Amino acid sequence: MRSMIQIKKRPIYMTFRVIETQKGLFPTVMYDVSFGKKRLRGKTNISVPKENIVQYNPLKLKSSNRFSEIERLEIEKKLSDFEYFVNKTKAELKGGNLNNNSIRLKEEIEILFGRLKDQESEKILSLFEFIPIYIERLSKKKRNVNGNIAPISKTTIWQYKQVERLLKEYKADRKITLNYKDINSNFETDFISFLREKLNSANNTIGKHIKTIKAIMNNANIDGHHNNLKFKKFQVYNENVEVEYLNEVELEELFNKRSEFSEKELPKIDYFLLMSYTAFRVKNILSLRRDNIIYDEIPLIDFFDRKNPNQYYIRITPNIQKILDCYDGGFPNDVLKKKIKYGERINDVLRKHIKHKKILNHCGRRSYVNNEYIKGTPKEEIMNVTKHKTVNAFMKYLKQSSCKELLKARAKRGE
Repeated sequence: MRSMIQIKKRPIYMTFRVIETQKGLFPTVMYDVSFGKKRLRGKTNISVPKENIVQYNPLKLKSSNRFSEIERLEIEKKLSDFEYFVNKTKAELKGGNLNNNSIRLKEEIEILFGRLKDQESEKILSLFEFIPIYIERLSKKKRNVNGNIAPISKTTIWQYKQVERLLKEYKADRKITLNYKDINSNFETDFISFLREKLNSANNTIGKHIKTIKAIMNNANIDGHHNNLKFKKFQVYNENVEVEYLNEVELEELFNKRSEFSEKELPKIDYFLLMSYTAFRVKNILSLRRDNIIYDEIPLIDFFDRKNPNQYYIRITPNIQKILDCYDGGFPNDVLKKKIKYGERINDVLRKHIKHKKILNHCGRRSYVNNEYIKGTPKEEIMNVTKHKTVNAFMKYLKQSSCKELLKARAKRGE
């Protein structure tokens, strides 16, 4: 998606392009300046929805519900300052011929937009100095999610903090120093071995960590803290995983065994059961509170997911109600002093007590999908609950044997 707008002020040709570089983030305004026989291109630090740009005049923007008047004036001023800066710098470089001065002008532009550190005023940060600062910066960013403005998700922030912790653990385990220059192919191989041997990490989990490290290194490079680009060749693992779930009989057995679990284990088992009955993702189920329960003609769980965004209305079945009654009519996190924040704690209990299948917290959502499918519920109705946007995404949740089980169930029903 590109929007091309050009200002012609001889002898300068200045073009601004709006490019949607990352899914969910506002498009970034790019600059493209040429005079003489040279062209300079790069990113500004300005992000703006493309519909707010007045066509044929990049220095004038329009405000909207998504883009306030204050934001409009601030960005308009930045673009005007940039135009003035280019003209002023061109005059200082004498004559408009960039053949001998293009590198210097490029550096001046990068410093202007904060993409290159002015060494007199900016400190070059080490890897472990940069990571917490970058996480803090990320936590304040806003994203465009299907036309809605939302903060970066807590799950994403947690992923970066987890990688920061893992890098420190790796550094301590290997008894080495670790900085940008050390992030190379040898590091990649050894870090993956560390994750597998010490933490028993699966390939997809390793892939997430490598992807996060690449993002950290890339942003540190953009900010001018290093020039090591070897990380760009790192491989991000992503493999199809065999779908596991608990069928209705197995879920009922687990529900009936609730009294056998310890006081600390039961809330985690209950959260897994709730995911299996509602199709909620772990991050959503853990965020639910008593206020999300509506007792009207039909008791419902009412939840709005700001990340996607989606509105959920889930009917409270007898088993769901029995679980809620154990927590004063709410959810486990309503009454627990130490809240359950992440799915890993649920996984620990599931691994301990469910031995015949490899069941983790995300298998709760898969259990809902497969059990409803086998019962003959139309895909469209299930997708309305799970909020899958495409059939292809939905089908990834189905175990291959579920299609066979559906045929058996239909035969029994005489269909």
